[in-house]
Amino acid sequence: MLNNLYLKDDNTYILNLDAALNFPEILDIDHSTPICKKLIIPIALYNQKLRVWETDDDDRGAIAIELSQYLIKITDNSTVVGVGEEFLFEFTYPDSGAKIILDPRNHDGNSSSNTVHTIACAKVWDATIITSQPSMITDAKLARVKAYFLSPSIYTGYRVVDLPLEYEQLWIKSTSVDISDWECFANSPLLPNEFVEFRFPTEAVKDFENVGMYNPESGTLDHLKYFNSSRVPMNIEPKNARQAMAFEATYAPIERGLTACIFYGAAGCGKTFIPLVGAIAQSGIDYTAYVPEEKKNQKYPASSMRRRENAIYDQIWACPPDRMMGDKLGAVPGDRWAKLRDNLDGYYHNIQAFLTAQRNKKEGGGQMTSFDIVRQAESIMKNINITSAGQLNGDSFTNTVFLLDEAEFFKEYQIRTATERINTGSRIFICGDPTQIRNAYGWYGNPLARFIRRVAGDKNVVILKFDGDLTQRDGAKIIYRSYHKAPI
Repeated sequence: MLNNLYLKDDNTYILNLDAALNFPEILDIDHSTPICKKLIIPIALYNQKLRVWETDDDDRGAIAIELSQYLIKITDNSTVVGVGEEFLFEFTYPDSGAKIILDPRNHDGNSSSNTVHTIACAKVWDATIITSQPSMITDAKLARVKAYFLSPSIYTGYRVVDLPLEYEQLWIKSTSVDISDWECFANSPLLPNEFVEFRFPTEAVKDFENVGMYNPESGTLDHLKYFNSSRVPMNIEPKNARQAMAFEATYAPIERGLTACIFYGAAGCGKTFIPLVGAIAQSGIDYTAYVPEEKKNQKYPASSMRRRENAIYDQIWACPPDRMMGDKLGAVPGDRWAKLRDNLDGYYHNIQAFLTAQRNKKEGGGQMTSFDIVRQAESIMKNINITSAGQLNGDSFTNTVFLLDEAEFFKEYQIRTATERINTGSRIFICGDPTQIRNAYGWYGNPLARFIRRVAGDKNVVILKFDGDLTQRDGAKIIYRSYHKAPI
């Protein structure tokens, strides 16, 4: 997925430092492929800045360390090329012959300016600058140097395909289809667990029969089969194709191997509601039983809620972002629940909406009131274990559904650490919207966006983008229409 930089026809590019901070994996020669025939790194500028930033305890510091490690590896695998009395480091990809050149020369004399140094280097190499700073574009044009704005895309996890007429009946009449010889995928093969939404030339679409999911183990495109299974609670159903895809990932059995599910996109599309309800429904919590407060200790001493027999997960863990309290949380009074409870209000309100849809009855009959629903939501909330990003190291979660919501507020290493904790029989849901947080370098520099780019295509990962025009909330529709969020 790292080739999704929209470069023009030029063969030589200068990777400005600000662009590298947003897209550091470009220089990961073990896992990425070259984005152009020749990529120049003005290493004198990089080293000067990175040495200062490496001591920062933030995302920029972590990326500075990551970039330094990549540069060391490139240097170790490079040949030394002489240029007059000076030298360069040249790394050549063995398959494509594309080159990464580390240029340690300071072309602009003693200036430490990022702009001056990068433009001077571009003139020496007759190269085009890749940058994420609009001001750099302006300065480059004034210096008669070409510059392009960094425009990576994030893997959406699905594609919309016009189904050729000759394949229509084959798809409709089969539950699983070998697509290895289908021309519509010849130039762009499906990635593991990628979804396809077909547009039929003649047939009317019903029950999401036009949506399939690619199975990397069998090599087939399979019809959705879990979105309406018995695991899904009553009155909970997908409202559009994207939600049906999310249901498929949420309710798929553990044997399917979907260890990490990443749902991202605009607010109000269900990316939090769907995995939360799925976690409750599959963890054995009896959400259909209303137990009055005064009877809990008498009838159910071990738990405030009864357990369902078809439980897939033994427990639910949630990790809210620490943006309000800091990683250590030591200054906040109370136990862990008291420290983090307020950050789970979104779950609490979603559970109330879920219970309202269930139309539960009180013991002995009678419709539950809004007050009853609030108390039942509180009972369910107490079955959700809470941890913080700063307390994840050393943990291992077995037979657990792990919820990492508002992931755009996490640091990249925190998302990575949470995913590393997932063990046998468990699944992690990572939900968020990179566009909801301010970032000096743009949404593509958000830690969640960087994490998605790194894990895209893994056989145990599902990634799904929720489109803003499918949002369910009235208020979210206003914001999406009015602010014209950049498509991602």
